Amino acid sequence: MKRNRLFTSPRPLQLAVAVASIWGVNVSCAVASSVFVQNCADDGSAGSLRGAIAAANLDTSIDTVDLTGLPTAPGCTNSSITLSMGEIPISRASLTIKGPSTNATLNARGLGRLFGHTGSGTLTVENLDLFNGYAYYKTVTARGGCIYSNGSVYLKDSEVGYCYARSVNGDAEGGAIFTKGFTTLFRSKVIESSTKSFLGAARGGGVFFLGGLRAKYSTLSDNAADGDSAFGGAASTTTGATSVYLLNTTVSGNYSTDSAGAIAATVSSNFTLINSTIANNSAGSEVGGVFMNAPTSLLYNSTIAFNTAAGSAAFFAAGMYISGSSGSTMKMNSMLISNNVAGAGVPSDLATDNVTTSGTHNLVYASTSALPGDTLVGKCPLLAPLSSNGGPTQTLSLRSGSPAIDAGNNVRSPPLGYDQRGAPFSRLSGAFPDIGALEVGRSDIIFDVGFDGCP
Repeated sequence: MKRNRLFTSPRPLQLAVAVASIWGVNVSCAVASSVFVQNCADDGSAGSLRGAIAAANLDTSIDTVDLTGLPTAPGCTNSSITLSMGEIPISRASLTIKGPSTNATLNARGLGRLFGHTGSGTLTVENLDLFNGYAYYKTVTARGGCIYSNGSVYLKDSEVGYCYARSVNGDAEGGAIFTKGFTTLFRSKVIESSTKSFLGAARGGGVFFLGGLRAKYSTLSDNAADGDSAFGGAASTTTGATSVYLLNTTVSGNYSTDSAGAIAATVSSNFTLINSTIANNSAGSEVGGVFMNAPTSLLYNSTIAFNTAAGSAAFFAAGMYISGSSGSTMKMNSMLISNNVAGAGVPSDLATDNVTTSGTHNLVYASTSALPGDTLVGKCPLLAPLSSNGGPTQTLSLRSGSPAIDAGNNVRSPPLGYDQRGAPFSRLSGAFPDIGALEVGRSDIIFDVGFDGCP
């Protein structure tokens, strides 16, 4: 296809190839270029987002669809594009769709998905907010309300929200995002999305992944899995996934009508939780927080609190349940797990099955499983409510007099490192690090009598 030179632009590599040819150097690598979106229309013409992606589908030299010019495009109010022609298909193996620094907004108006990626590589979405996508099927599985990917999705500085995946007789997977590969979030949010199945299973109200889940400085909040068989209000997978890795991330306010209000996953490698908060999630049956089956669980400087499960705490726990096969291990360092409640107000923070636990400097208020010998058990951490305490994600702070203050360690990020909020919030503000995701600044400790006690 002949390209309009105003519509596409070579990257520096193309100049390098030209210079190399002058000096007689043979360069055989492919030249990558960008195609620019020049208006906020959705008519498929050159200059529109739909037209730009169609051009990228046909031209293998195009690897980026660039929307950075939208803030100055005529008639393009707030860099907002409303889809009127349904889902935009992406057949390229890998493609980057890049918005302006102020973010562009794509709104599907509930008329279909935003992106359907059939390639096996990675769809990268940067500086874009994707809203109101909808995937509905009557007899088969509904997957990915806003984004469906046959490969992987990398979300950077973006937000995906108000998306829905619905099925009557089939399953529903990934209210916002469905990936057969990895879902990766970096400084991004997945919010207020849901899966619902009337006669099947509902999995991953926010995200459903088959390869793995990775999140850093990100938020998954207020998502829901709704059905008689529902798992993972925020995120879920079936067997076969590789790993779940959460760093400096908050998972909050998610709900499952059945099990695992936050995350439900079985992985073949590691479950890793570092500098993260899992709070205020709930389940209609078991495990309000995390339900994980993994051969290795690595938990550092994180807080799991205020999760609730309507079911009994006899076997599972409201906060976190970790299981495994023979030889499975869980390492805990400076973990705060408290204020999680099952049934009619029963403290229920942690339960494990077939897992050997090690580590130091933890606080677990109520556990049915063996814990490291120095764990603070039955000690209420005096947590403040989830709020904005600095940094890109919400966190739970400690009130004055908390036994978690100066009682933790920092083995994951020596010599100092930062807490969940990132720089400049040091992990060490007193004599020793605090237990949990947030390090209380000694000058910021609130001396008051109001706090969230333990049941």
